[in-house]
Amino acid sequence: HGLNGLEAELSRKLGLKRVLVIPGDCEADLGVNRELGRAASQMLNHYLQENMTVAVSGGSLMAQVAEAIHFNKPSTTVVPARGGFDRSEL
Repeated sequence: HGLNGLEAELSRKLGLKRVLVIPGDCEADLGVNRELGRAASQMLNHYLQENMTVAVSGGSLMAQVAEAIHFNKPSTTVVPARGGFDRSEL
């Protein structure tokens, strides 16, 4: 069964085409974040096409993705996914 079974079950229950599970505890092992970043960058490389716009959030995991990703799609635009609430809106 293992991780493949868990991925298939999550995919079915969540209605997603693909789920990837990376084993480990990212708070206890920094190598897990590197592996998450590598896996996410591989997924992006697989799905990215010409003339796409990709929004990227911040955080340590996204930094790992940025370190691991290597793609050459000149017509793809990468923009920051930023936002939040002004204190007056809370």
